[in-house]
Amino acid sequence: TWITTPIALALGSVPAIVQKPTGVANGAASVSLTITTATANDLLVVICGANASITIAGPSGYSTARNDAGTNVSQGIFYKMAAGTETSVSCSGGTSSTRWGIQLYEYTKIVAPNPFDAANASISQGSGTAPSSGTVTTTNTSDLLIAGLTVGANTTFSSWTNSFTQENGFANSGSPSAAYGGAVHSVSATGSYSTSATSGSGNWIGQIAGFKVISAVLTTNIV
Repeated sequence: TWITTPIALALGSVPAIVQKPTGVANGAASVSLTITTATANDLLVVICGANASITIAGPSGYSTARNDAGTNVSQGIFYKMAAGTETSVSCSGGTSSTRWGIQLYEYTKIVAPNPFDAANASISQGSGTAPSSGTVTTTNTSDLLIAGLTVGANTTFSSWTNSFTQENGFANSGSPSAAYGGAVHSVSATGSYSTSATSGSGNWIGQIAGFKVISAVLTTNIV
């Protein structure tokens, strides 16, 4: 006698990046970025950095993953699920002497309507050539981790640790100058994760946030 039993196997999806534009603003109270019209139900993550100790106001309609005013540098990570009409984003809270950097990431295959898992629990800041994201402890099995760094120097980023891949690295030159970096890593187990990079020397601040990846389900028959 043959008995056929259907079973479901959970398989991790692989998030796909759709766009990752960047922008800067010099001596401004805010920074804006024009983007390609977002696709409904994609994840939008905005990282705003400033070369001043300020409280950053994130884009309208976005939730806050992490927002820190550090020593001479500040940064915030903000997120939402796209409605499909978004064509621009902005952050504010600076003064006429603030130098800004803004970066946006659009990803598919993220859990809706509540994509956020966790972010670093405390501020990660310092001075030197090894800016760090801090540590995030995830609670969801499959996460997309997005790390952002802001450094008070005209520099580049390299040698990201712990299998993170750089997606953005750009500078707002001048005096005072600043640089902004972003890197990502997909994980398939809960745990504590962090990354750091090599940069020019300066005051720095880092953050990291995890977003829940959709689990694909494969149904098969076992005979």
